[in-house]
Amino acid sequence: MKSNTISNISVYPECNAYIAKGFITTDMSTLKIYNKKEKKNISNFSIKFFIFAFLIWILQCSNTWSSFRSWNYKNDSKHISNLGAKRSLAESEDVEK
Repeated sequence: MKSNTISNISVYPECNAYIAKGFITTDMSTLKIYNKKEKKNISNFSIKFFIFAFLIWILQCSNTWSSFRSWNYKNDSKHISNLGAKRSLAESEDVEK
């Protein structure tokens, strides 16, 4: 392919006057491989970045969602030690609250 490119440029020099000499000596197959690797690296980085940002966003918002709140807040007590005072292990119904 390289010799074919050189012969085309030498046969029709007026059409290919803008082509640099460095273009003739480079192998396009290796450039395509490096270009694919670069695109793959950029896409991997962007996917990892957005997943990381999404996880940070979940951690930030989890404090405000009611489904993630502890059951201690539903009982109007802020500490686990206060829950013991509201419990009674007696079986009779006439126990005063």
